[in-house]
Amino acid sequence: FLKLEINKSHLITGDNGSGKSTLVKLIVGLLKNKNLRIRLNNQRIISSIQDLDMRISYVPQKPYLFDASIYENVTFNKIYNSKDAQFKKISKITGIDEIIKKNNLNYLSKIGEEGKLLSGGEGKKISLARALYLKPSLLILDEVLDSLDVNSQSRLIKYLTKETKNLTIIMISHNQKIRKKFNIVYKLKKGKLLSLKS
Repeated sequence: FLKLEINKSHLITGDNGSGKSTLVKLIVGLLKNKNLRIRLNNQRIISSIQDLDMRISYVPQKPYLFDASIYENVTFNKIYNSKDAQFKKISKITGIDEIIKKNNLNYLSKIGEEGKLLSGGEGKKISLARALYLKPSLLILDEVLDSLDVNSQSRLIKYLTKETKNLTIIMISHNQKIRKKFNIVYKLKKGKLLSLKS
């Protein structure tokens, strides 16, 4: 069982190649496995999060970006609003403002098909910003920390675990150093989920 507690932060860690990304695809329902069971708040049992009535944001290892502006990629093609407080807040947290400054861009700059005008790490930051902009009740992050520097990692984890309300988080990461920041911690080893903190 994977125990999922609403409005808690969950970390699933494990060595490279241990199957963490496969597990997250099972959790979100992209793959099927009759043996996977998720226990919700120690009561309800479900087979994937698709069974939940929640607003879900999922950031995979390879982000999906489209040939549009930074603002449009984050907001799903909203018309630009210079007073968009949510966008400005998320841009600071995820490092989009740093991308703009580094590359001499602005919020309306096009990033090319699949974000080809940006680096892989920069593209993942935009994908992460989109997930946060939607104000989800369940946020699933697959190895997003790999694309962030240490300061950006600290800023993101602080925001997710200290400054958000009514948010359930599942983060997949091989970074063992962040364990103490999360309410519930699992380690995936040889295909089994081991509870390290609950």
